[in-house]
Amino acid sequence: MNRKLVILVCFTLLAVGIGVIVWQKQMKPVPNVSQVDDAQLNPRIQVLLHSSAKNDEVHKSSFFDAFFTLFRENHLRFDDYYFVDRGFAVEKGSRIVVVLRGWNHMIPGSDTQQLILFDRGGKVLDRVSCDINSRLTGETDGTATFRTDVLEKPTRDGAELVIRYVPEKGESMYGNWSHDLTHEGTIYTFRWDPDLPMNARPPDWAGKGLCRLAVRGNKFKILFPKPDLSYRTVKLQKGTR
Repeated sequence: MNRKLVILVCFTLLAVGIGVIVWQKQMKPVPNVSQVDDAQLNPRIQVLLHSSAKNDEVHKSSFFDAFFTLFRENHLRFDDYYFVDRGFAVEKGSRIVVVLRGWNHMIPGSDTQQLILFDRGGKVLDRVSCDINSRLTGETDGTATFRTDVLEKPTRDGAELVIRYVPEKGESMYGNWSHDLTHEGTIYTFRWDPDLPMNARPPDWAGKGLCRLAVRGNKFKILFPKPDLSYRTVKLQKGTR
């Protein structure tokens, strides 16, 4: 009887020990992005890198689920991303760039390219957006494109990402239009009108693109256009983009 009792006690203790281990694993909280080592790739970043989204206005895809979860973990507002419906992510060195696009469903409205820089742990490091009038893409024959090109190798000026607008076939992109670049709490507006005075005429938007960027450490570096080409600058309230 004693031997049976000892065996019964041992099995009971073993079962209790396994139960405690399982309970601890279930109760272990998901690490906050600030607690994840930069060398460790956040699982949600992995989802972004191995998936994409297109025509997903209600954000049902695994891509957007991972993206918005990361924003909540960073305690950031995502008002600017309600209307995005497509996106993808790429690695640039030890950093991850998420590229989103969408328009705000207003007339006249904005068609926007959103670039968000993450570290490998899922922390948001920097953001840049480029807005054009949605008529440039919505009222065309479908051949006009507004996109972010990811370059395999940096160009001579160091650009790794180029935001471009390509008008529909047979049309010029120059005219009474402009685009906005938003970075570090400031909106810069750049004109496209070729009939402006000589000292205010636009650069080669068609050839160079609307914005040329590089990733420098924890920041986006806007290589082109320079802020002094902007004809209007607006400072945003602290806590916004």
